[in-house]
Amino acid sequence: MSPSPNDLFLTIAAQDGSVFTTDRAAGSGAWSSFQPVPSLVQPGRKNLAVTATFRRQVCALNDAPIRQLRYTRDSGAWSAAVRLAAGIAPAGVESGEGTLTFALLGAGAPTQPGWSFGLPLFLVETDEKTVQLKGDQAASVNQGDLDPAESPVSLDIAGTFSDAARRYHLCLAMASGKTFYTFHDHSAPVRFAFEAIPPLKTWKARSITCAPGREGLHVCAVTEEGKILHGIRRPDGTWSGTGDVTAATRSTDLFQQVAISYYTAPGRGGVLHLAGVTRTGGLLHTMRTAEETADPLWSPFVDVKAQAGDRGPVASVAIGVVP
Repeated sequence: MSPSPNDLFLTIAAQDGSVFTTDRAAGSGAWSSFQPVPSLVQPGRKNLAVTATFRRQVCALNDAPIRQLRYTRDSGAWSAAVRLAAGIAPAGVESGEGTLTFALLGAGAPTQPGWSFGLPLFLVETDEKTVQLKGDQAASVNQGDLDPAESPVSLDIAGTFSDAARRYHLCLAMASGKTFYTFHDHSAPVRFAFEAIPPLKTWKARSITCAPGREGLHVCAVTEEGKILHGIRRPDGTWSGTGDVTAATRSTDLFQQVAISYYTAPGRGGVLHLAGVTRTGGLLHTMRTAEETADPLWSPFVDVKAQAGDRGPVASVAIGVVP
């Protein structure tokens, strides 16, 4: 069956290293049973984290001494896994256009003096085997407010990758808990600077994720207390206040990681989907709707495992929405 707009594709890495996927139909709101991703199984290795696109493309980071990021796609059957990169962590992917099927950004070895890390960008062509290493993106931005001697514990990218123009947003959560944002436009010779994220400035973040939407760039983070916070960078460069997703959903769970994806409903306000991994390995989903109102609403969390099945404690989640 062909996917419909606002359907979700969700991928998890379980704590035992297995990778599974499930789908949510927008019409019914029901989650399908978890299905394994056999091509990402490696004897003697565990998958620690996953990232994915709505096109059913999955990348998994394993626990090899030099971390390997491996890629597979479900096009009726899972393709053989391809190693895209080694020595990077964490990582994020974004869908591409034209001759690019997706882009991958990770934290890797430093190439800039004074930096403790680099930001290598990989562009994967539509044959899903040809990988272009575009170099260290840390060389394309100023450090700004960021201390380059620190290392990121979480990062995410969002934006457009195409043949004609590539502009993307980047969010980092550092080891200190500070969070930073920048954007990069390959069509302009401007070096953009990292800036602190105001809605998160008084909190220490352990996980961060971002997605572009109708209002601007949505950013969500998990604090060291286990709360989920939300903010928006508007198109004019200003930031919204701090939204407390945990309070808005009346959740008592403590979280360790979140992933978000945005659906733009034609003629209406959009929907921001959020999947969260709890500290006990649970997996929950919520939506932010009624964006055109003064007080957008977060729906109560739904237990994904209750519908998709329990594959053991979850370590990492990625989510994509069909446009």
